[in-house]
Amino acid sequence: MDSNGDWCGTIVLKESFFSSVGDILEFAAISDARDFSMEELDTWNYYVPEDREVSEWQLYYALFIVWNREHTVAERVGLAKIYKRAYDVASFDPGKAWREIILE
Repeated sequence: MDSNGDWCGTIVLKESFFSSVGDILEFAAISDARDFSMEELDTWNYYVPEDREVSEWQLYYALFIVWNREHTVAERVGLAKIYKRAYDVASFDPGKAWREIILE
């Protein structure tokens, strides 16, 4: 869910992170994604106001990351597809930001 309470993407998590559902999480967008597969999303919610067939490339592949105590290294703990618009208009504080990260 984004900061407006709208569904904004899908995520694949390790079972140990299921308890994080509902928490504010950090995602690092890494590349464009074309669309959701039917296995990922078998319905359509018009987060992007286009029909499913013409809404290609409105997504990012993103890494769900968790930082170490020193906040110097991030670990990838999940993989997501998130609407680009969610990054632009519905991120939680402090909002969208450019950062260089080291993944372990």
